[in-house]
Amino acid sequence: MGWKLQRPQVTRRLLKIYVAIFLSSFSNAYVIAMLYPFLPFMVGFLLPNIDEASISKYAGIVATAFYIGRLVGSYVWGGIADCIGRKPVLIMCGVMLILTSVLFGFSINFVMCVLARFLMGLCCGILVVVRAVISESSSDSNQAFGLSILTFSWLLAVVMSSALSGVTADPIGQYNLTLSNGTLKTFLTDYPYAPPCLISCLVLMVGVFSVILLLPETLNRHKPQTACEDDSAASAFLPSTTSDVPLEMKACVTSSNEIADSGMHETAEQQPGVPADNETRNSDAHSDDRMQNPSMAGHEVTFIKWKSAIHNGSKKLMADLKYIICNKATMLATVSHCILAANDVGLDTLYALWCATSVTMGGLGFTVKDIGVSSSISAALLTPFSLVAYPLLEKKIGSINTCQMSVIILMFCTILFPNIHHLTLVSDLDPAVLWTVLILTRLVSIVFLETCFAAQCLLINNSVTSDKFGSVNGIAVSLSDIFRAAFLAATGVIYSVSLSKETSAIGFPFDYNITFILYGACLLIITFLTACLPSSVNHKKL
Repeated sequence: MGWKLQRPQVTRRLLKIYVAIFLSSFSNAYVIAMLYPFLPFMVGFLLPNIDEASISKYAGIVATAFYIGRLVGSYVWGGIADCIGRKPVLIMCGVMLILTSVLFGFSINFVMCVLARFLMGLCCGILVVVRAVISESSSDSNQAFGLSILTFSWLLAVVMSSALSGVTADPIGQYNLTLSNGTLKTFLTDYPYAPPCLISCLVLMVGVFSVILLLPETLNRHKPQTACEDDSAASAFLPSTTSDVPLEMKACVTSSNEIADSGMHETAEQQPGVPADNETRNSDAHSDDRMQNPSMAGHEVTFIKWKSAIHNGSKKLMADLKYIICNKATMLATVSHCILAANDVGLDTLYALWCATSVTMGGLGFTVKDIGVSSSISAALLTPFSLVAYPLLEKKIGSINTCQMSVIILMFCTILFPNIHHLTLVSDLDPAVLWTVLILTRLVSIVFLETCFAAQCLLINNSVTSDKFGSVNGIAVSLSDIFRAAFLAATGVIYSVSLSKETSAIGFPFDYNITFILYGACLLIITFLTACLPSSVNHKKL
Protein backbone atom coordinates (compact mmCIF):
# COMPACT_ATOMS: atom_id res chain seq x y z
CA MET A 1 0.00 0.00 0.00
CA GLY A 2 1.28 3.42 -0.90
CA TRP A 3 0.79 6.70 0.86
CA LYS A 4 -1.73 7.93 -1.65
CA LEU A 5 -4.29 10.44 -0.45
CA GLN A 6 -7.79 9.66 -1.61
CA ARG A 7 -9.46 12.71 -3.11
CA PRO A 8 -12.39 13.78 -0.90
CA GLN A 9 -15.81 13.76 -2.51
CA VAL A 10 -16.96 17.38 -2.30
CA THR A 11 -20.26 18.46 -3.82
CA ARG A 12 -21.13 22.05 -4.66
CA ARG A 13 -23.27 22.35 -1.53
CA LEU A 14 -20.51 20.89 0.64
CA LEU A 15 -17.98 23.26 -0.94
CA LYS A 16 -20.09 26.26 0.11
CA ILE A 17 -20.29 24.85 3.63
CA TYR A 18 -16.51 24.37 3.76
CA VAL A 19 -15.89 27.94 2.55
CA ALA A 20 -18.26 29.35 5.18
CA ILE A 21 -16.69 27.17 7.87
CA PHE A 22 -13.19 28.22 6.82
CA LEU A 23 -13.94 31.95 6.96
CA SER A 24 -15.90 31.72 10.20
CA SER A 25 -13.23 29.58 11.86
CA PHE A 26 -10.51 31.87 10.50
CA SER A 27 -12.14 34.93 12.06
CA ASN A 28 -12.51 33.07 15.37
CA ALA A 29 -8.85 32.01 15.39
CA TYR A 30 -7.73 35.50 14.36
CA VAL A 31 -9.39 37.06 17.40
CA ILE A 32 -7.72 34.54 19.70
CA ALA A 33 -4.22 34.63 18.18
CA MET A 34 -3.91 38.35 17.45
CA LEU A 35 -3.22 39.06 21.14
CA TYR A 36 -0.05 37.01 21.64
CA PRO A 37 2.58 39.11 19.79
CA PHE A 38 1.85 42.27 21.80
CA LEU A 39 0.46 40.83 25.07
CA PRO A 40 3.60 41.36 27.21
CA PHE A 41 3.99 44.90 25.86
CA MET A 42 0.32 45.75 26.39
CA VAL A 43 0.58 44.62 30.02
CA GLY A 44 3.67 46.78 30.44
CA PHE A 45 1.76 49.75 28.96
CA LEU A 46 -1.26 49.32 31.26
CA LEU A 47 0.90 48.58 34.32
CA PRO A 48 4.01 50.72 33.86
CA ASN A 49 5.22 50.32 37.46
CA ILE A 50 5.78 46.54 37.47
CA ASP A 51 9.14 44.86 36.81
CA GLU A 52 9.96 42.55 33.90
CA ALA A 53 9.62 39.34 35.94
CA SER A 54 6.06 40.24 36.99
CA ILE A 55 4.83 40.93 33.44
CA SER A 56 4.48 37.18 32.80
CA LYS A 57 2.13 36.80 35.75
CA TYR A 58 -0.20 39.59 34.66
CA ALA A 59 -0.05 38.48 31.03
CA GLY A 60 -1.25 35.06 32.20
CA ILE A 61 -4.24 36.70 33.88
CA VAL A 62 -5.27 38.44 30.65
CA ALA A 63 -4.90 35.26 28.62
CA THR A 64 -6.77 33.22 31.25
CA ALA A 65 -9.74 35.62 31.29
CA PHE A 66 -10.68 34.69 27.71
CA TYR A 67 -10.90 30.98 28.44
CA ILE A 68 -12.80 31.48 31.68
CA GLY A 69 -15.38 33.37 29.64
CA ARG A 70 -15.50 30.68 26.98
CA LEU A 71 -15.80 28.07 29.71
CA VAL A 72 -19.05 29.71 30.79
CA GLY A 73 -20.37 30.22 27.27
CA SER A 74 -19.32 27.15 25.29
CA TYR A 75 -21.96 24.68 26.42
CA VAL A 76 -24.61 27.42 26.39
CA TRP A 77 -23.85 28.16 22.74
CA GLY A 78 -23.82 24.44 21.97
CA GLY A 79 -27.26 24.04 23.53
CA ILE A 80 -28.61 27.10 21.73
CA ALA A 81 -27.21 25.76 18.44
CA ASP A 82 -29.04 22.47 19.06
CA CYS A 83 -32.20 24.50 19.74
CA ILE A 84 -32.38 27.23 17.09
CA GLY A 85 -29.79 26.03 14.58
CA ARG A 86 -26.11 26.40 13.72
CA LYS A 87 -26.35 29.40 11.41
CA PRO A 88 -28.04 31.88 13.81
CA VAL A 89 -25.51 31.08 16.55
CA LEU A 90 -22.55 31.69 14.25
CA ILE A 91 -24.01 35.06 13.25
CA MET A 92 -24.74 36.11 16.83
CA CYS A 93 -21.28 35.10 18.07
CA GLY A 94 -19.59 36.96 15.22
CA VAL A 95 -21.48 40.20 15.90
CA MET A 96 -20.83 40.08 19.64
CA LEU A 97 -17.13 39.36 19.10
CA ILE A 98 -16.90 42.51 16.98
CA LEU A 99 -18.27 44.61 19.84
CA THR A 100 -16.05 43.03 22.50
CA SER A 101 -12.95 43.33 20.28
CA VAL A 102 -13.53 47.08 20.07
CA LEU A 103 -13.90 47.21 23.85
CA PHE A 104 -10.63 45.33 24.31
CA GLY A 105 -8.71 47.60 21.95
CA PHE A 106 -9.86 50.71 23.81
CA SER A 107 -8.97 49.42 27.29
CA ILE A 108 -7.74 52.24 29.49
CA ASN A 109 -6.63 50.12 32.46
CA PHE A 110 -5.75 46.55 33.34
CA VAL A 111 -9.15 45.73 34.87
CA MET A 112 -10.97 46.84 31.72
CA CYS A 113 -8.54 44.79 29.63
CA VAL A 114 -9.25 41.61 31.62
CA LEU A 115 -13.01 42.23 31.60
CA ALA A 116 -13.08 42.80 27.83
CA ARG A 117 -11.10 39.63 27.21
CA PHE A 118 -13.51 37.71 29.46
CA LEU A 119 -16.49 38.99 27.47
CA MET A 120 -14.78 37.98 24.24
CA GLY A 121 -14.50 34.44 25.56
CA LEU A 122 -18.12 34.49 26.70
CA CYS A 123 -19.25 35.35 23.17
CA CYS A 124 -16.91 32.90 21.45
CA GLY A 125 -19.09 29.92 20.54
CA ILE A 126 -17.93 29.60 16.93
CA LEU A 127 -15.57 26.67 17.48
CA VAL A 128 -18.32 24.57 19.10
CA VAL A 129 -20.69 25.08 16.20
CA VAL A 130 -18.29 24.61 13.27
CA ARG A 131 -17.18 21.23 14.64
CA ALA A 132 -20.80 20.10 14.71
CA VAL A 133 -21.42 21.47 11.21
CA ILE A 134 -18.45 19.53 9.80
CA SER A 135 -19.59 16.24 11.32
CA GLU A 136 -23.20 16.78 10.24
CA SER A 137 -22.34 17.64 6.65
CA SER A 138 -19.46 15.18 6.07
CA SER A 139 -19.13 11.43 5.67
CA ASP A 140 -16.26 9.13 6.59
CA SER A 141 -14.62 9.81 3.22
CA ASN A 142 -14.31 13.59 3.71
CA GLN A 143 -14.64 14.17 7.47
CA ALA A 144 -10.86 14.22 7.96
CA PHE A 145 -10.55 16.75 5.12
CA GLY A 146 -13.25 18.88 6.72
CA LEU A 147 -11.41 18.93 10.05
CA SER A 148 -8.14 19.75 8.29
CA ILE A 149 -9.87 22.92 7.10
CA LEU A 150 -10.09 23.98 10.75
CA THR A 151 -6.35 23.41 11.10
CA PHE A 152 -5.68 25.30 7.88
CA SER A 153 -7.84 28.24 8.96
CA TRP A 154 -6.15 28.39 12.36
CA LEU A 155 -2.66 28.39 10.86
CA LEU A 156 -3.54 31.02 8.28
CA ALA A 157 -5.06 33.14 11.06
CA VAL A 158 -1.83 32.78 13.05
CA VAL A 159 0.16 33.93 10.02
CA MET A 160 -1.95 37.00 9.37
CA SER A 161 -2.72 37.94 12.97
CA SER A 162 0.90 37.57 14.09
CA ALA A 163 2.19 39.60 11.17
CA LEU A 164 -0.47 42.33 11.27
CA SER A 165 -0.53 42.59 15.06
CA GLY A 166 3.23 42.76 15.25
CA VAL A 167 3.36 45.48 12.60
CA THR A 168 0.36 47.59 13.67
CA ALA A 169 0.61 47.42 17.47
CA ASP A 170 1.95 50.61 19.06
CA PRO A 171 3.04 52.23 15.77
CA ILE A 172 4.37 55.38 17.43
CA GLY A 173 6.55 53.42 19.85
CA GLN A 174 7.78 50.97 17.20
CA TYR A 175 8.57 53.38 14.39
CA ASN A 176 9.11 56.66 16.32
CA LEU A 177 6.47 58.34 14.19
CA THR A 178 6.06 62.11 14.27
CA LEU A 179 2.47 62.79 13.25
CA SER A 180 1.28 66.25 12.29
CA ASN A 181 -2.36 65.28 12.85
CA GLY A 182 -2.96 65.96 16.53
CA THR A 183 -6.12 63.87 16.75
CA LEU A 184 -4.49 60.77 15.24
CA LYS A 185 -1.41 61.22 17.41
CA THR A 186 -3.53 61.46 20.56
CA PHE A 187 -5.54 58.40 19.54
CA LEU A 188 -2.46 56.23 18.89
CA THR A 189 -0.82 57.47 22.09
CA ASP A 190 -3.82 56.76 24.31
CA TYR A 191 -4.81 53.50 22.57
CA PRO A 192 -1.60 52.09 21.02
CA TYR A 193 -3.04 48.56 20.74
CA ALA A 194 -6.37 49.50 19.19
CA PRO A 195 -5.23 49.13 15.51
CA PRO A 196 -4.81 45.30 15.60
CA CYS A 197 -8.16 44.99 17.38
CA LEU A 198 -9.92 47.10 14.74
CA ILE A 199 -8.39 44.91 12.03
CA SER A 200 -9.81 41.85 13.81
CA CYS A 201 -13.26 43.48 13.63
CA LEU A 202 -12.98 43.66 9.84
CA VAL A 203 -11.98 39.99 9.73
CA LEU A 204 -14.99 39.08 11.89
CA MET A 205 -17.31 40.97 9.54
CA VAL A 206 -16.07 38.83 6.64
CA GLY A 207 -16.80 35.71 8.67
CA VAL A 208 -20.32 36.85 9.54
CA PHE A 209 -21.23 37.70 5.94
CA SER A 210 -19.85 34.38 4.70
CA VAL A 211 -22.15 32.52 7.10
CA ILE A 212 -25.14 34.61 6.01
CA LEU A 213 -24.52 34.12 2.29
CA LEU A 214 -23.03 30.62 2.02
CA LEU A 215 -23.93 28.41 4.98
CA PRO A 216 -27.19 26.41 4.87
CA GLU A 217 -28.71 25.14 8.08
CA THR A 218 -27.26 21.69 8.86
CA LEU A 219 -29.10 20.90 12.08
CA ASN A 220 -31.13 17.64 11.83
CA ARG A 221 -30.38 17.49 8.12
CA HIS A 222 -30.35 13.70 8.07
CA LYS A 223 -32.72 13.14 11.00
CA PRO A 224 -36.34 12.26 10.12
CA GLN A 225 -39.07 14.20 11.87
CA THR A 226 -41.21 12.34 14.36
CA ALA A 227 -44.69 12.94 15.65
CA CYS A 228 -43.34 14.17 18.96
CA GLU A 229 -41.39 17.07 17.38
CA ASP A 230 -42.98 20.49 16.95
CA ASP A 231 -41.88 24.04 16.29
CA SER A 232 -41.73 25.16 19.90
CA ALA A 233 -38.46 26.09 21.58
CA ALA A 234 -38.87 23.28 24.08
CA SER A 235 -39.01 20.54 21.47
CA ALA A 236 -35.54 21.34 20.25
CA PHE A 237 -34.09 20.10 23.54
CA LEU A 238 -35.88 16.73 23.32
CA PRO A 239 -34.25 13.75 21.53
CA SER A 240 -35.93 12.63 18.35
CA THR A 241 -36.37 8.99 19.32
CA THR A 242 -37.40 7.37 22.56
CA SER A 243 -34.34 5.12 22.45
CA ASP A 244 -32.14 8.19 23.00
CA VAL A 245 -34.06 9.33 26.08
CA PRO A 246 -32.58 8.37 29.47
CA LEU A 247 -34.85 6.42 31.86
CA GLU A 248 -35.30 9.36 34.22
CA MET A 249 -36.39 11.62 31.32
CA LYS A 250 -38.83 8.95 30.11
CA ALA A 251 -40.39 8.91 33.55
CA CYS A 252 -40.62 12.68 33.55
CA VAL A 253 -42.31 12.76 30.15
CA THR A 254 -44.69 9.95 31.14
CA SER A 255 -45.69 11.66 34.37
CA SER A 256 -46.29 14.96 32.61
CA ASN A 257 -48.52 13.24 30.05
CA GLU A 258 -50.48 11.56 32.85
CA ILE A 259 -51.00 14.89 34.57
CA ALA A 260 -52.23 16.42 31.34
CA ASP A 261 -54.64 13.51 30.77
CA SER A 262 -55.97 13.73 34.31
CA GLY A 263 -56.47 17.46 33.86
CA MET A 264 -58.58 16.83 30.76
CA HIS A 265 -60.77 14.29 32.59
CA GLU A 266 -61.26 16.65 35.50
CA THR A 267 -62.42 19.33 33.10
CA ALA A 268 -64.88 17.01 31.38
CA GLU A 269 -66.27 15.55 34.61
CA GLN A 270 -66.96 18.10 37.32
CA GLN A 271 -65.68 17.36 40.77
CA PRO A 272 -68.39 16.96 43.40
CA GLY A 273 -69.16 19.99 45.50
CA VAL A 274 -68.04 22.55 42.91
CA PRO A 275 -70.80 24.39 41.07
CA ALA A 276 -70.45 24.25 37.32
CA ASP A 277 -71.79 27.78 36.82
CA ASN A 278 -68.98 29.29 38.93
CA GLU A 279 -66.39 27.68 36.71
CA THR A 280 -68.27 28.91 33.69
CA ARG A 281 -68.28 32.47 35.01
CA ASN A 282 -64.53 32.32 35.79
CA SER A 283 -63.81 30.88 32.36
CA ASP A 284 -65.88 33.63 30.73
CA ALA A 285 -64.09 36.28 32.78
CA HIS A 286 -60.68 35.00 31.72
CA SER A 287 -61.85 34.84 28.12
CA ASP A 288 -63.05 38.46 28.30
CA ASP A 289 -59.65 39.52 29.72
CA ARG A 290 -57.83 37.82 26.87
CA MET A 291 -60.16 39.37 24.28
CA GLN A 292 -59.62 42.83 25.75
CA ASN A 293 -55.84 42.27 25.95
CA PRO A 294 -54.81 39.81 23.19
CA SER A 295 -51.09 40.12 24.04
CA MET A 296 -51.77 38.56 27.46
CA ALA A 297 -52.43 35.13 25.98
CA GLY A 298 -49.42 35.41 23.70
CA HIS A 299 -47.10 36.33 26.59
CA GLU A 300 -48.43 33.42 28.64
CA VAL A 301 -47.79 30.95 25.84
CA THR A 302 -44.28 32.34 25.20
CA PHE A 303 -43.43 32.17 28.91
CA ILE A 304 -44.62 28.58 29.13
CA LYS A 305 -42.61 27.60 26.06
CA TRP A 306 -39.38 29.13 27.31
CA LYS A 307 -39.91 27.77 30.82
CA SER A 308 -40.32 24.33 29.32
CA ALA A 309 -37.26 24.87 27.11
CA ILE A 310 -35.08 25.82 30.09
CA HIS A 311 -36.38 22.89 32.12
CA ASN A 312 -35.78 20.37 29.34
CA GLY A 313 -32.47 21.98 28.44
CA SER A 314 -31.15 21.48 31.98
CA LYS A 315 -32.27 17.86 31.85
CA LYS A 316 -30.49 17.43 28.53
CA LEU A 317 -27.31 18.94 29.99
CA MET A 318 -27.30 16.46 32.86
CA ALA A 319 -28.07 13.59 30.47
CA ASP A 320 -25.18 14.60 28.17
CA LEU A 321 -22.77 14.92 31.10
CA LYS A 322 -23.84 11.50 32.34
CA TYR A 323 -23.38 10.12 28.82
CA ILE A 324 -19.82 11.45 28.58
CA ILE A 325 -18.86 10.17 32.02
CA CYS A 326 -20.30 6.72 31.34
CA ASN A 327 -18.90 6.50 27.80
CA LYS A 328 -15.24 5.45 28.13
CA ALA A 329 -14.24 6.47 24.61
CA THR A 330 -15.82 9.92 24.87
CA MET A 331 -14.31 10.50 28.29
CA LEU A 332 -10.77 9.54 27.25
CA ALA A 333 -10.95 11.54 24.01
CA THR A 334 -12.32 14.59 25.83
CA VAL A 335 -9.69 14.57 28.60
CA SER A 336 -6.80 14.12 26.15
CA HIS A 337 -8.28 16.92 24.02
CA CYS A 338 -8.43 19.19 27.08
CA ILE A 339 -4.75 18.61 27.89
CA LEU A 340 -3.67 19.24 24.29
CA ALA A 341 -5.85 22.35 23.98
CA ALA A 342 -4.26 23.73 27.15
CA ASN A 343 -0.81 23.00 25.73
CA ASP A 344 -1.76 24.77 22.49
CA VAL A 345 -2.59 28.14 24.01
CA GLY A 346 -0.12 27.73 26.85
CA LEU A 347 2.82 27.20 24.52
CA ASP A 348 1.75 30.14 22.34
CA THR A 349 1.72 32.40 25.38
CA LEU A 350 4.94 30.92 26.73
CA TYR A 351 6.63 31.40 23.36
CA ALA A 352 5.76 35.12 23.33
CA LEU A 353 6.89 35.56 26.95
CA TRP A 354 10.14 33.67 26.38
CA CYS A 355 10.97 35.59 23.20
CA ALA A 356 10.30 38.92 24.93
CA THR A 357 12.50 37.98 27.90
CA SER A 358 15.96 39.56 27.84
CA VAL A 359 18.96 37.44 26.84
CA THR A 360 20.51 37.78 30.31
CA MET A 361 17.43 36.09 31.83
CA GLY A 362 17.30 33.18 29.37
CA GLY A 363 15.18 34.60 26.54
CA LEU A 364 15.87 35.98 23.08
CA GLY A 365 15.26 39.68 23.69
CA PHE A 366 12.82 40.01 20.76
CA THR A 367 10.66 43.04 20.06
CA VAL A 368 6.93 42.79 19.36
CA LYS A 369 7.68 42.92 15.63
CA ASP A 370 10.24 40.09 15.90
CA ILE A 371 7.75 37.88 17.75
CA GLY A 372 5.07 38.50 15.14
CA VAL A 373 7.42 37.83 12.23
CA SER A 374 8.79 34.59 13.71
CA SER A 375 5.30 33.23 14.38
CA SER A 376 3.95 34.22 10.98
CA ILE A 377 6.88 32.76 9.03
CA SER A 378 6.60 29.41 10.82
CA ALA A 379 2.86 29.19 10.24
CA ALA A 380 3.17 30.37 6.61
CA LEU A 381 5.59 27.54 5.81
CA LEU A 382 3.21 25.07 7.42
CA THR A 383 -0.05 26.29 5.89
CA PRO A 384 0.14 24.37 2.56
CA PHE A 385 1.13 21.22 4.45
CA SER A 386 -1.81 21.39 6.87
CA LEU A 387 -4.42 20.41 4.26
CA VAL A 388 -2.47 17.25 3.40
CA ALA A 389 -0.75 16.09 6.60
CA TYR A 390 -3.67 14.96 8.71
CA PRO A 391 -5.88 13.43 5.96
CA LEU A 392 -2.87 11.45 4.72
CA LEU A 393 -1.87 10.16 8.15
CA GLU A 394 -5.47 9.46 9.16
CA LYS A 395 -6.04 7.45 5.99
CA LYS A 396 -2.87 5.42 6.49
CA ILE A 397 -2.61 4.73 10.24
CA GLY A 398 -5.87 6.02 11.74
CA SER A 399 -6.62 8.92 14.07
CA ILE A 400 -5.45 7.19 17.26
CA ASN A 401 -1.96 6.36 15.95
CA THR A 402 -1.71 9.78 14.30
CA CYS A 403 -2.45 11.44 17.62
CA GLN A 404 0.11 9.35 19.52
CA MET A 405 2.90 9.85 16.98
CA SER A 406 2.29 13.61 16.84
CA VAL A 407 2.27 13.99 20.63
CA ILE A 408 5.59 12.18 21.08
CA ILE A 409 7.35 14.37 18.49
CA LEU A 410 5.76 17.50 19.95
CA MET A 411 6.91 16.52 23.44
CA PHE A 412 10.59 16.34 22.44
CA CYS A 413 10.37 19.63 20.52
CA THR A 414 8.81 21.37 23.53
CA ILE A 415 11.47 20.21 25.98
CA LEU A 416 14.36 21.10 23.64
CA PHE A 417 12.90 24.47 22.56
CA PRO A 418 14.45 26.76 25.23
CA ASN A 419 17.95 25.51 24.35
CA ILE A 420 17.84 27.83 21.34
CA HIS A 421 18.75 30.54 23.86
CA HIS A 422 22.32 29.23 23.92
CA LEU A 423 22.78 30.33 20.31
CA THR A 424 22.46 33.95 21.46
CA LEU A 425 25.54 33.45 23.65
CA VAL A 426 27.76 32.43 20.74
CA SER A 427 29.90 35.34 19.69
CA ASP A 428 30.00 36.37 16.02
CA LEU A 429 27.05 34.11 15.22
CA ASP A 430 25.14 35.05 12.10
CA PRO A 431 21.59 36.04 13.17
CA ALA A 432 20.28 34.02 10.22
CA VAL A 433 21.39 30.82 11.99
CA LEU A 434 19.39 31.69 15.09
CA TRP A 435 16.31 32.54 13.05
CA THR A 436 16.60 29.37 10.94
CA VAL A 437 16.83 27.08 13.97
CA LEU A 438 14.01 28.96 15.72
CA ILE A 439 11.65 28.83 12.74
CA LEU A 440 12.35 25.16 11.94
CA THR A 441 11.76 24.11 15.55
CA ARG A 442 8.61 26.16 15.71
CA LEU A 443 7.51 24.72 12.36
CA VAL A 444 7.85 21.10 13.48
CA SER A 445 6.03 21.86 16.74
CA ILE A 446 3.06 23.49 15.01
CA VAL A 447 2.84 20.73 12.37
CA PHE A 448 2.33 17.96 14.88
CA LEU A 449 0.36 20.07 17.33
CA GLU A 450 -2.29 20.91 14.74
CA THR A 451 -2.25 17.36 13.32
CA CYS A 452 -2.90 15.95 16.78
CA PHE A 453 -5.57 18.58 17.42
CA ALA A 454 -7.49 17.62 14.27
CA ALA A 455 -7.21 13.93 15.16
CA GLN A 456 -8.66 14.51 18.63
CA CYS A 457 -11.59 16.51 17.27
CA LEU A 458 -12.41 13.57 15.01
CA LEU A 459 -12.06 11.08 17.88
CA ILE A 460 -14.55 13.05 19.98
CA ASN A 461 -17.10 13.22 17.15
CA ASN A 462 -16.65 9.54 16.31
CA SER A 463 -17.33 8.51 19.90
CA VAL A 464 -20.94 9.77 19.85
CA THR A 465 -23.95 9.71 17.56
CA SER A 466 -24.89 12.69 15.40
CA ASP A 467 -27.67 13.93 17.69
CA LYS A 468 -25.08 14.70 20.40
CA PHE A 469 -22.53 16.56 18.24
CA GLY A 470 -23.48 20.05 19.43
CA SER A 471 -23.76 19.21 23.12
CA VAL A 472 -20.68 17.01 23.35
CA ASN A 473 -18.51 19.51 21.46
CA GLY A 474 -19.86 22.25 23.72
CA ILE A 475 -18.96 20.25 26.81
CA ALA A 476 -15.54 19.36 25.35
CA VAL A 477 -14.75 23.02 24.66
CA SER A 478 -16.01 24.06 28.11
CA LEU A 479 -13.87 21.44 29.85
CA SER A 480 -10.86 22.31 27.68
CA ASP A 481 -11.28 25.94 28.67
CA ILE A 482 -10.98 24.92 32.33
CA PHE A 483 -7.63 23.35 31.47
CA ARG A 484 -6.65 26.35 29.33
CA ALA A 485 -7.42 28.82 32.11
CA ALA A 486 -5.54 26.74 34.69
CA PHE A 487 -2.53 26.20 32.41
CA LEU A 488 -2.32 29.86 31.40
CA ALA A 489 -2.53 31.07 34.99
CA ALA A 490 0.07 28.51 36.06
CA THR A 491 2.29 29.37 33.07
CA GLY A 492 2.46 33.04 34.00
CA VAL A 493 3.18 32.30 37.66
CA ILE A 494 5.72 29.49 37.09
CA TYR A 495 7.60 31.33 34.36
CA SER A 496 7.66 34.50 36.47
CA VAL A 497 9.07 32.56 39.45
CA SER A 498 11.63 30.81 37.25
CA LEU A 499 13.02 34.22 36.23
CA SER A 500 13.52 35.36 39.82
CA LYS A 501 17.08 35.60 41.12
CA GLU A 502 16.56 32.88 43.73
CA THR A 503 15.25 30.30 41.25
CA SER A 504 17.70 31.21 38.49
CA ALA A 505 20.56 30.69 40.93
CA ILE A 506 19.55 27.02 41.33
CA GLY A 507 20.08 26.46 37.60
CA PHE A 508 18.78 23.72 35.31
CA PRO A 509 16.06 22.44 35.31
CA PHE A 510 14.47 25.00 37.64
CA ASP A 511 15.44 28.04 35.57
CA TYR A 512 13.58 29.21 32.45
CA ASN A 513 13.53 25.56 31.25
CA ILE A 514 11.13 24.32 33.93
CA THR A 515 7.93 25.57 32.27
CA PHE A 516 8.78 23.88 28.97
CA ILE A 517 9.64 20.62 30.79
CA LEU A 518 6.30 20.62 32.62
CA TYR A 519 4.45 21.08 29.34
CA GLY A 520 6.36 18.14 27.89
CA ALA A 521 5.31 15.96 30.84
CA CYS A 522 1.65 16.88 30.26
CA LEU A 523 1.96 15.83 26.63
CA LEU A 524 3.23 12.42 27.75
CA ILE A 525 -0.07 11.89 29.59
CA ILE A 526 -1.97 12.22 26.29
CA THR A 527 -0.02 9.26 24.89
CA PHE A 528 -1.25 6.99 27.68
CA LEU A 529 -4.86 8.22 27.43
CA THR A 530 -5.13 7.68 23.68
CA ALA A 531 -3.59 4.21 24.03
CA CYS A 532 -6.70 3.20 26.00
CA LEU A 533 -9.14 4.27 23.26
CA PRO A 534 -11.01 1.53 21.35
CA SER A 535 -10.21 1.22 17.64
CA SER A 536 -13.90 1.86 16.80
CA VAL A 537 -13.42 5.64 17.24
CA ASN A 538 -11.30 5.67 14.09
CA HIS A 539 -14.59 5.60 12.18
CA LYS A 540 -17.79 7.65 12.30
CA LYS A 541 -20.47 6.30 14.63
CA LEU A 542 -23.78 5.59 12.92
